[in-house]
Amino acid sequence: MSDARSRSYETHFYCALCGGPFAQVFRTAVSPAQPSYAVGSEQDIYNSNTGDEDQDEDDRNEDLDIDNEFNISPHNNRCIPEEVVRNSMSHAASRSRELRLVAEQEGRRRGMVSEKRKTMQAYNGKYISTRQMKWTKNLRALIYKRSNHQPLNHEDYGTSTAYLTGRGLIRQVQNWADAFASVDEEEGDDNSGVHTEHPFFSDEDKQQNTYGFHVYQELGRPDSRYVISSIPFHDECWSLLDLAIEESGKERGVVGMNERFDMDELWGYLRGLVGVTGVIDSAIVPNSTAAALSEERRGSGVVSRLGEVDYREGQGSGDGWQWKHEEGLHWLAADPSLISVLHSPLLPLGGTQSRSCAPRAALEDPFQSMPPEILLEFCKLLTSTDVFSLKTASPAVHNLCLPDSFYRRFLREEFQYLPALVKEVKDYEACLERLDRPALRNIDWRGSFERLRKRMMTPKTLSDSGDEWDAVDIGLKNRNRIWKIVKPMADELVEGSDVILQHKYQAPERKAEKTGVVRGYAGVRTGKEGTTQSVYFGSRMRDRLFEGEDEDLLEIILEVEKVCVWLDGEDGPVCGLGFDIVSVSDAEKYKTMQKLGRRGSASVVLDVRPEKLTGFVFCLANQIISGIQLVYGNDHTFSKKFGHWNGNCRKITAPAEWRKLVGIIGFVNSAGFIETLGILEETIDRGRRDRFGPLPTPPSTVDLSHGEASVWKKLPPANASLLEREGLHIMDWRMCTGEWEIWDNGFHEEGAEAQVEQQKSLKEIVGYYDDEALRGLKFVYREHGEGNREFTSVLGTTDAIKSDCICFEEGKRDPMAAIVISFGDTGIHGILFVTESGLTSEVFGPRYLGTHKVFASTSASNIDGPSHTIFRKETNGDMIGLHCLYDYEQKRFLQLGLVLLTGSERHDDIYGSQLRRPIPFNDMTDKLQVWDDGPPPSKWSIGSRPGDMGICDRTFSEAEYTGWASFEYLRKITIYGKMKGIRFSFSQSQERDRFFGYDNENEGIFVQEIDYENGERIVGIAVLPDEEATPRESQKAVSGDEDLVESASCEGDYSPPLESIYFLTNRNRADAPTRVKYRLSCPYLKAIKFDFNYHKLISWAPIYAPSDSDSESFKVVSEMVQYPWKCRTDVIMPDGDIKPTSRVACVFFDDEAGKGVDAVKGYVSKSGQFCGLVFRRGGSWCDNVFGHRSAYEVTMELKKGEKFTSLYSPDGNTGALALCTSMGRTTPWFGTVSGHVRLQQAPEGQEAVGIYGTLDREIPFFTPTTEAIVLDTVGLLYRSKKSSRKRSPRVLSPPGASGFQILDKATKLRWFSNIKAFPRKTMRFSSLVAQRTELYSDSDTVGRTYCIFDPSQLEQILVCVNLFRHKGITGIRFRGSEKMGLVTMGEWPDREPITVKPRQKMSISGLSGERIIRIKVAFQRSDTEDRIVGLVIETNSERSKTIVSSEMFPEKPIHLSAHNVKVLECGEDDEIVGFHGVVSTYNIHDIGLVVRRKSSKPKL
Repeated sequence: MSDARSRSYETHFYCALCGGPFAQVFRTAVSPAQPSYAVGSEQDIYNSNTGDEDQDEDDRNEDLDIDNEFNISPHNNRCIPEEVVRNSMSHAASRSRELRLVAEQEGRRRGMVSEKRKTMQAYNGKYISTRQMKWTKNLRALIYKRSNHQPLNHEDYGTSTAYLTGRGLIRQVQNWADAFASVDEEEGDDNSGVHTEHPFFSDEDKQQNTYGFHVYQELGRPDSRYVISSIPFHDECWSLLDLAIEESGKERGVVGMNERFDMDELWGYLRGLVGVTGVIDSAIVPNSTAAALSEERRGSGVVSRLGEVDYREGQGSGDGWQWKHEEGLHWLAADPSLISVLHSPLLPLGGTQSRSCAPRAALEDPFQSMPPEILLEFCKLLTSTDVFSLKTASPAVHNLCLPDSFYRRFLREEFQYLPALVKEVKDYEACLERLDRPALRNIDWRGSFERLRKRMMTPKTLSDSGDEWDAVDIGLKNRNRIWKIVKPMADELVEGSDVILQHKYQAPERKAEKTGVVRGYAGVRTGKEGTTQSVYFGSRMRDRLFEGEDEDLLEIILEVEKVCVWLDGEDGPVCGLGFDIVSVSDAEKYKTMQKLGRRGSASVVLDVRPEKLTGFVFCLANQIISGIQLVYGNDHTFSKKFGHWNGNCRKITAPAEWRKLVGIIGFVNSAGFIETLGILEETIDRGRRDRFGPLPTPPSTVDLSHGEASVWKKLPPANASLLEREGLHIMDWRMCTGEWEIWDNGFHEEGAEAQVEQQKSLKEIVGYYDDEALRGLKFVYREHGEGNREFTSVLGTTDAIKSDCICFEEGKRDPMAAIVISFGDTGIHGILFVTESGLTSEVFGPRYLGTHKVFASTSASNIDGPSHTIFRKETNGDMIGLHCLYDYEQKRFLQLGLVLLTGSERHDDIYGSQLRRPIPFNDMTDKLQVWDDGPPPSKWSIGSRPGDMGICDRTFSEAEYTGWASFEYLRKITIYGKMKGIRFSFSQSQERDRFFGYDNENEGIFVQEIDYENGERIVGIAVLPDEEATPRESQKAVSGDEDLVESASCEGDYSPPLESIYFLTNRNRADAPTRVKYRLSCPYLKAIKFDFNYHKLISWAPIYAPSDSDSESFKVVSEMVQYPWKCRTDVIMPDGDIKPTSRVACVFFDDEAGKGVDAVKGYVSKSGQFCGLVFRRGGSWCDNVFGHRSAYEVTMELKKGEKFTSLYSPDGNTGALALCTSMGRTTPWFGTVSGHVRLQQAPEGQEAVGIYGTLDREIPFFTPTTEAIVLDTVGLLYRSKKSSRKRSPRVLSPPGASGFQILDKATKLRWFSNIKAFPRKTMRFSSLVAQRTELYSDSDTVGRTYCIFDPSQLEQILVCVNLFRHKGITGIRFRGSEKMGLVTMGEWPDREPITVKPRQKMSISGLSGERIIRIKVAFQRSDTEDRIVGLVIETNSERSKTIVSSEMFPEKPIHLSAHNVKVLECGEDDEIVGFHGVVSTYNIHDIGLVVRRKSSKPKL
């Protein structure tokens, strides 16, 4: 059964033009209803009556086919709760939705369906057919020529910046798509050359990315930028944009504009609408595409469609990471080319079409006294919508009969997206001009118009049956919506194009080609009717005076002499701009006046000839350009302000060094006000050169920065530089109000008419915050002069539950040396300040939430030492202020950035002395954890936590931070919850508290007081067993344990809670817990280090500090750090010499907290070498592994009272290991044995307590391999006997031959697993699915393996999918209860950063009787190998989970995929207890079942 949920993928991408989905849209599998208008010659597009009965039958079957990629079962079409919908949206998308709801309440989204809708799993199939949804699969794209990934044959496009592809398909794997480089290439199935419904790309093409490219962004690039590499759209949407460009050209007198349009211009325009700005540091950009699109990171600036386009009703449906199927919006997925009026757009006279009429008009009417002729003249200036509104308001107009010419105009102007209709109307009007009136009388013009309008009307009310939708042509309705999106785009594109500049203004061709809108537009379109207008005052071409006249002499150089600003009333907003344009040379008598907008009742004329006009400052208020200010000369001279200035402003100028202002372009709405304005800039080719050759010409469009393209409450000063803001990636940032605050003197609002010089000094900065975010910043100043007045300035709000401040010494200049900003997908979390004198504030906000980015001057690098953090930004200038975007509704900073003083005015001398303390969050460990407040002193040494194995005992740590706290002056320790967080408080007032992890008192707290003033000192640390986490009399209620089954961490998707600790002092021995798991004691214990994240503590380690007066202390500390057993209180010795440079690991045999070892599991690498082991204590498998966990294991159970006493190993290598017990038994060989073996046992009078291993070579923590690390030496740890027990009997002989690396006679492959340990008497292997093992007979890296689990203890199944090499499934991991532990099939990259996504894991309740009963396996075949690419796991509880790899496309159910599919299941009397197969480093190549009779007991 097909299920929409099983076919979702991590991030959806949408059409740049309509905002709709690329496939991944669903309907219920029911028969579509017959449209009520489908009569006569009109096509039944719902049931696809094509005239071909066989084809029609196929279409009807498709609508009912539950396995069709667009269909789901009607029973699965459940309503999705609102909270689930919101969780699938980024914070920016949720914010955008709230803004639309506000706009709807204010009546600014009239004509659109309400935002408040239910979301379903799929659309109701009654309202839309499968055929109507197929168009969503086809795409085309504009591709940037400098992209890393481009389709084959893209070189044919030469030197253009961008090119348009042929048809393609979204791949639905990460952000890949495939497309032919041009429409001329063959697009048939299997290169047949026959045009197919969808283009065809073979699996080989997809694997090699022959036609592949990235959708929107190229993520994971090695350079420092998010590169927009392509802009995709549906094939039908491109056709509509192409038509819109053609129609816009015709409106301006240019025929065939779509054929003459330059793709580079289209690329520049659409690229500017993406909404991503500036250079994003490579440190913040995820280092792989998979990471960028993962659930943890996907909100961080991933572009899924154009950010500055309102997709009307489609805006909300595409706000989530998957398309939202909202009730009443099924028509958004309807094919805009399948429309009922395609072949019969006009109605003949005498039809039965019902006539609509306007609602009843008002009783009082100011138009009552006007004759009908005058009213008709008014109506000639209005659109059909305006006429309808006027009919509603006026009884006189309500009864006015409009002539047919009005309806012909409505059809011609408002249905330009129906070319056949427009052509027929124009043909009839041509007949009218020829006085061929009989031909005109055959058409019902009003009926034709009202029929089209009616078929696009959304039903106002719906009955239970929903039959009202039967009268709506959903394809036509969607076509109308898309046209309203692309037509304004086309108008702006065409009006500013070089073709129109030459045609309309006679601009010289070479200059017109270098002219365009470089910096985007100020303002935003509201959706009102109107026109796009322009004014051009660049050079013109005059007519030739005589044949052969020099072309250069035909050019007339023009300039603006005067600018007229028209206002709507004396103090009203701007409504128009006029330009007096004259020739520069007196020889050319050229003068003209051009205007944009309309003339107002008041005006101001400015003479701009004395100074060169370079740009404007626009004020935006009430969705119009309400005020304007002219900018001259060097961009820093301003005119007075005209119009209304009660909104935000933006400055747009053409830099004189590179550009020249030659015009303006904007949209004027039907009310006569300007909604958007941009400037036309001509790129100047100055022919500049440097010593390497000619300098490149500036690009036609630029990536706008926050400082340049934001709208501001007040313009920032020109003599300061604004860094890009950090924080929430919002695509409409250009319309959000920017604010700034500068605490240095000499900075004023740019363009302000009255500059007031104010000398001030910063007294303090107060931060207001809570547990989620920074809410506001207050800057307190003291004014120099009479009275020394104190005044404040606030960014944000002061309404918050917490506050803190940093105070500055009066009269002393203490500039900022560093600023740390923490941010995430919801905005700014906090900020921290560090001054040159070393003064450091607290984090104003939750300290450990989000990503911490450190801003510090490049000049400061010699002061705070080399920075190791990847989140540091070197600032080339003094930090003198902040700028931000703030949401006053939610009371949070959306974005926050720095203001710098650059150039000759900067103060480099402030970095002349050493900082007194390190910059917080500025350094990182070798495991990429950020130091909270810098590392400990270099002479101090970080040891091992008791119980840690060392070397490779942990995988990639989930801890984001690491920090340390000294025990000096320590007076109190507070532990929150079950080791969720910890706080250290000190007796010295100047020493601030240090806390790590989560400090919420609601989790329960345990407080340990330290009387430091009276001599109490910490001398050790005790690790407590779980049942004695804290002393009973002091313990408060704590929260429950975490949900271990569905937790999402790194190692196998599980992170055990940190064991509780108790600090031992020289005075609390009597109060200390009676039972401890480990005890650490050392006179040189000086501090403790914690690894943690915002939610919890992850691990800890002691820090030792040798005494400068005791030379022996350095040796003691060195041994404490190198040898983990030195942390114990008993004296333990190794049985061999260890190099001083070796890394050492160990594990103990003796009891821990009363729990003895009762089983051991040994791990072996693929090559057959011993790589690790793990013990089971008291029936529970330990979490820590000695060495490295692999998928190839062997287990041995111990008898009651049996202990390990010695070990066997090969002489001269560590390729194998066998443990010997007190009862004379040995474990099987863990690994393969070659040569002589030797017995290692404790000396006389000693007893073995553990084993150790050393690594004598350096291996980076991030080793890009799944191969296990093999220890260089393995030895025995022993101590003096604690009892007078008899000596353990000597083991006379080592175990038999190893069961690893044995050749499988059936497949001719080596067994990676121990085949001798397989219980053949009770279990058996089923057949493999692919059965082509002969392909791997010569390979050393491919072999056989098996895994066995206890189905009664099974709790979770996890699958590792290979995302990086376009392969298949790498490994399957089975997690059970503590009794069962963890088993693995295939490779599992324990030492790589891996997080198993929810869609790649399945919970299963083995304790409740749930069992795996069936596995559907999809595998891919090639000439050289097979690989498993998809699994469907089914249980006896009627639950199933579908898991697919990057080679499996989730748009189809597995059994309908292009891959081979087989089903694995066992008989009724059997049960599945494991799997076997053929594996390699990165793939499972073949798989089968391990089964046993249900009456058999598990033997693991």
